[in-house]
Amino acid sequence: MPSRDKRERRYHTLSNDSLEKLRADGDDEAEGVLQYREIVKDFATNPHTQYAEPRICIAPCFWLRFEKDSSRRVRIWLEVDESLTIAKIEKHLEEIRQWQRFLCEWQGPEGGGNDGHSDHLGYLNANELRISPPPWLNLKKDSYCDRRIRMYIELDEPLIVKNIVKNIKPHWDWILKWRRFLREEQGPERGGRDGYLNHLDTLKAKGLSYSEIAERVACGAIDWLEWYRRQGLVEFEMALTRIDSWSEEETRHWESECSAAFSGFRIVGGCDSAEIRAWWKEALKAIRKKEGLSMKEMKWLCADRNPVSNRRIIDALRAFRSRYGSD
Repeated sequence: MPSRDKRERRYHTLSNDSLEKLRADGDDEAEGVLQYREIVKDFATNPHTQYAEPRICIAPCFWLRFEKDSSRRVRIWLEVDESLTIAKIEKHLEEIRQWQRFLCEWQGPEGGGNDGHSDHLGYLNANELRISPPPWLNLKKDSYCDRRIRMYIELDEPLIVKNIVKNIKPHWDWILKWRRFLREEQGPERGGRDGYLNHLDTLKAKGLSYSEIAERVACGAIDWLEWYRRQGLVEFEMALTRIDSWSEEETRHWESECSAAFSGFRIVGGCDSAEIRAWWKEALKAIRKKEGLSMKEMKWLCADRNPVSNRRIIDALRAFRSRYGSD
């Protein structure tokens, strides 16, 4: 079981030597970060990787993208997704600065003038539009998924590097207006938070009641837990036999392992964490007994004990419709 130190470790702030030591001890996450660094280093130093654009997840819903400018110098861009806040940027400043330090080490300090960095506002190419002076804000069409237009803040401008938050804050309301405009024009994403809420809203349009939709959320969590158990993980099977005596550390560990099961609860919001934990343990006890739950057990877990209330579904869908101008 991973220690508390591992769960709280900020891997992207660590030196390569520290990550190498962790990798030698079998730490998969440390190995993943080292691989990211090798990819970006190759991108920054190898002219033959001109068209690659590494996109790295620093933390849940916190993405950095690396792109070459006209001088073939690699720059860092922060994706402005629906969950990005000033507080989240502040929380991950050290990770950002570590990546800035690496790029400077690999590429050398930037020369005088623009050094190939265009101050041009407007279309930079067929898929990219710059819409503001420093801090540079770019709209870029995905080269993957559904070709959705995403918004990024460049993190390499000298003023931004010195004090990222101070220099972004004065422009934050304007950035949020652009984010809202893109959301309203493009509609919800196929996946992610809005994709899930769009799915629930579609169920309502098809005639399901709010109670039935709440049950669907809980059933989705059970489906995931049953899938996880079918993977036949010996450590998990052994842990289930003594679930009633789990320590707090063990409980947190298995909550982390099963976190995907709670995604629907988190997206709907307003669910009590203690209630979700109690429900999750009851669900695990039910699925450990046999393959597949009876209708009575499903009703008990998805209706009687469901941590998602009808009110939460109503509020979540009302807020979702309001964001897209459909309420």
